[in-house]
Amino acid sequence: VVGLGYDSVDSIKAIFNAKIIANKFGHIINNISSLSKNNSLFQLQYLIPDKLIKEARYMIQTSYLIDNAKNDKSFNIAISYSNKNDTSDVNFGLNAMHNQQKISGSKVISNMVYPFFSTARKYIIKWHNRDIKQNWTFSGLFAKKGISSNIDLIQAKTSYYSKVPINEEIRIVFSGQLGVNHTSDPSKQPSPTLLALGGNNGLRGYAFNSIINRVDQFQLLRAISFELQKKITENIYGTLFLDLGQVSKSFDEPWLRGVGVGAVYSTAIGDVN
Repeated sequence: VVGLGYDSVDSIKAIFNAKIIANKFGHIINNISSLSKNNSLFQLQYLIPDKLIKEARYMIQTSYLIDNAKNDKSFNIAISYSNKNDTSDVNFGLNAMHNQQKISGSKVISNMVYPFFSTARKYIIKWHNRDIKQNWTFSGLFAKKGISSNIDLIQAKTSYYSKVPINEEIRIVFSGQLGVNHTSDPSKQPSPTLLALGGNNGLRGYAFNSIINRVDQFQLLRAISFELQKKITENIYGTLFLDLGQVSKSFDEPWLRGVGVGAVYSTAIGDVN
C-alpha cells in the first residue's frame, strides 16, 4: 500500500506499507514506513505463529525514527507475544535513543527534556503482563556537556507496578522505584532529568516532584507504595494508601511518609486517582 497522508504536525506525509514475505508456515515480514518534512520512520515486523496455540504469535519489531525538527534519532527493538484466545499479553522491549540536537532558541523550546546537553543517550527496557496488571521498567541516561550546560550526567532508574485482585471486591496495588544519579554539578542539572518524588510521582502528601537533591553529586532515589482498594460501585474504588520515599545521598537518611484515603475511577485506558 502506497499513499499520502495529512496531519497538523507534518502536513504532507508519504506512507509505504508492504508485506515483504509470507510463507506457508505462517511467517510474515511487514514493512511500515513514512516520510515527511519533520519525521521519517522505517519499521520492520517479523510475525511467527505459535505452533501449539491457534491465534497466538510472537512478533519481533524494529524501527528507526529520524526527527528532523529536533535533530533526534532513535532505534527501537521490541519482542512481544499475543494470544487472541485470552487476555494474556506479555511484552518485552528495548528502546535506545540517541540525541544530538544543536542548541538554538527554537530547538530549546521544542525539546524540553534534553535541551541542555550536546549528546544524550537513553535506554529503556519494559516488561508488561496485562493478565495480572503488572509492569516493570528500567531506564539509563548518559548525557554530555552542551552549550547551555557545563555538566555531565549518568543516571539509572527502575520501577515496578503490580495490581493483584484478592477477590471480586478487594485488590492490592504495590509499586516501587529505585534510582541512582551522578552529575558533576547537581545545582545546574536540568529539572526534567532530576531524580524526584512528590504527588502522584511516588509520594502523595507532598507537592509534585518537590523532593529533589541539588546538593550532592551522587544521589539515590527510593520509594515504595502500598494501596488497598475496595470496590464501591462497578467502576469506583475507595482506597487506603501508604507511601514511603526519599531522594538523598545515602540510605541513612530517614524515609518521608504519606498516608491517606482516596478514590479510584477505573476506565478502559487506566485508573483515575
